[in-house]
Amino acid sequence: MKILITGRSGAGKTMLLPALQERGFTVYNTDDMPEISRFEDMQSHEPVKLPKGYIDWKKIAFRWQAEPLRKLLDSTANVAIAAVMANQKDFYGWFNLRFVITIDTDALSRHWQHSSSHHKDMDPANLERAVALHNEKEQHFIDDGCIPISGDRPIAEMANDIMRVVDEHGGMAA
Repeated sequence: MKILITGRSGAGKTMLLPALQERGFTVYNTDDMPEISRFEDMQSHEPVKLPKGYIDWKKIAFRWQAEPLRKLLDSTANVAIAAVMANQKDFYGWFNLRFVITIDTDALSRHWQHSSSHHKDMDPANLERAVALHNEKEQHFIDDGCIPISGDRPIAEMANDIMRVVDEHGGMAA
């Protein structure tokens, strides 16, 4: 069983991974795997360094690299990957199930203002704009077939919900 846990930065994807590991998945946060995920120029697809402060996501994208991702998914029978990538739709067919962690805009805004992510360096106007787009972006994941999992609950409950859906779709691979 190959599953993707996606959602906005700060939704709780990475925090969910240990609970899925306890339930039998081999888990990966591909944000922390530069051989799989990298920032690229949107036109040339060449690697770029992430700038401080405001990021123009029309010029820079965080993208998976196909071959290393395929090797990771093929490395074991039951894999859970946490990620949000500009090109993740290109790889949706590689996953048996895709989940999106949903989170309300107030919680997301608080997280971004106090986290160690690039969002904390945003000026207030850009942070406000990013938060305003949140519901729309979250809905895109759902429209693309990701199963919503409410992120405003304890991690164990979220993991149990995911495992219930996994079981409904044939369960974990032997």
